[in-house]
Amino acid sequence: MGYTNFAQILEDAARLKRNRVAVACAHEHSVMEALRLAQNANLAQPLFIGDAERIYTIAHDLEYAVSADMVLDELC
Repeated sequence: MGYTNFAQILEDAARLKRNRVAVACAHEHSVMEALRLAQNANLAQPLFIGDAERIYTIAHDLEYAVSADMVLDELC
C-alpha cells in the first residue's frame, strides 16, 4: 500500500501498539512537547527521565497531564 500524504502514515501508526519511549534529560520544553504530541496521536507512551521538578513544571506549562509513573527523577 502506498501513501499519498503524512496523515495516512500517522493514521496507520496510531493503530499499532504504543511503545514505551524513554527519554533521558527529558526536562526540556521541546522534548516534552514532542512526546505530548506523540502520546496524543497514540504513537508512544513516554517515560521522562530527568529533573522531576522541572518535568512537572514544564508539563504544567504545556497543560500536559503527566502522572508519577511517567517520571523517573534522575540527574542527567
